[in-house]
Amino acid sequence: MITIRLETPDQRYLLDPDSIIADLTERFPGTRVTVENYHERRRESVRKLVDEYAAKGKQFLIEKRVLEEIEANETRLGPAREISIPLNDQGDEIEGMVAASRVLLQAKVRADFETVRTIADYLNSLTVGQLFVRDDEDQENQRRLKTLSADQQMQLDGGIDFDELLLPPRQREAVECLRKAGVRMSAGIKQGALNFQLGILEMDETDHLWESMRELEPLVKLSIQNTTLTERGLATLAGLPRLNEIHLRNTTTPGWAFRHLTSFPQLTKLWIDEMELDDTALAAIGELHGLRQLRFRDTSLSDAGFRQLAYLQNLSALNLHRVPVNEGLQELAALEQLTFLGLSVMPQVTGEILAMAGQLSRLEGLSLEMATLTDQDLAHLRGLKQLWRMSLHYTGEDSPPRVTAAGIRAFADLPELKQLTLIKVPLNAAGFRELGQLTQLRYLGLNLPGVPTEWFEELKTQLPECHVSWVEPERKQG
Repeated sequence: MITIRLETPDQRYLLDPDSIIADLTERFPGTRVTVENYHERRRESVRKLVDEYAAKGKQFLIEKRVLEEIEANETRLGPAREISIPLNDQGDEIEGMVAASRVLLQAKVRADFETVRTIADYLNSLTVGQLFVRDDEDQENQRRLKTLSADQQMQLDGGIDFDELLLPPRQREAVECLRKAGVRMSAGIKQGALNFQLGILEMDETDHLWESMRELEPLVKLSIQNTTLTERGLATLAGLPRLNEIHLRNTTTPGWAFRHLTSFPQLTKLWIDEMELDDTALAAIGELHGLRQLRFRDTSLSDAGFRQLAYLQNLSALNLHRVPVNEGLQELAALEQLTFLGLSVMPQVTGEILAMAGQLSRLEGLSLEMATLTDQDLAHLRGLKQLWRMSLHYTGEDSPPRVTAAGIRAFADLPELKQLTLIKVPLNAAGFRELGQLTQLRYLGLNLPGVPTEWFEELKTQLPECHVSWVEPERKQG
């Protein structure tokens, strides 16, 4: 059994389960949540045991102790969900739990090394804990996997220990200063070049760090969380020649300071989580014409500010999660180079957004949570001839099914569509049966409460070349 585990320092709640699941889904389409509440699922198991014992006239003597252990575990781990990551078309999966202080994933079958490395590299890139990877059954594979969780927290191909680096005196001094201050660092060799990645977590004062960071010309990724990032800090870092990725989470930064982002010539990826951005900040972001990937999660934006993003004509991937934008979403139609669009936990998103998305002819990936969804909405997708993966999650109120066979037929006009996930989409019986005609699919993930199990079994027969996966009603309880 292969195990991948990420533990935060002192079991602090430093992880965002929703964000991690979304990122894993982006890397492994078909990833799904199998249990929404890990702790409640365990309590439900105890209740079933109590009932089974009672039916036999016996008492489950350790009930209190087990429930206390579950409660203690809930306090230690924080909110937790169970997930499943597809490994191949044979139905093999990596299963596990994503919590606020721990990620634990296990594969009972031999997992491809590149798959494990992709997961390990991603978890390492969060720079918020210690990663462990092991194979309990294959010692040779264990030696190989051990390189993914070395003490120096390798994050790139060819990861190496800082103590082994031959650095110029000023860079060596800067590295030692930052390490002593508690900055999380990693070094690696990729495509023959030395790369640094830095993470700053929960620091009240950071101005003393920026001069040292300015010496690190090989810096490619900077992650700052729960920390104040001043204008002085960004101004000091301005011009770092190879910095291409910045993650900001719950970071206090004045809007006008964002103008310094334009001084990073290689910046292509920007993630901003749990922040409040004014229109000045968004106007500055709109000037980052080299940006390829942009993500906002749990971040306050105005419609006027969001419209500034229409100038990002080289943007290829945009993720919005719980962002209070309404009319501004229509500006997405101007981003003609988008190949991936994700909108989640945004109740203001309606079927009209599909009309806008249908204009983005380069889209290869689409992930939407919809408050309304009809056959007419789905018809707008017919022009997306390059779309190969799509996830639709219906979040509206309970109502009679409004997606019929006519709506599902729109998917038949998407020749490249290989991966499709439908969550709580209001399908009627004819619409469900129409899924069996989507022979171009290679993965179909379904979470459709109320649909009989035999329907799913029939669907597997209709699509022999497609891995059909569904969440059974009993697995969604608790």
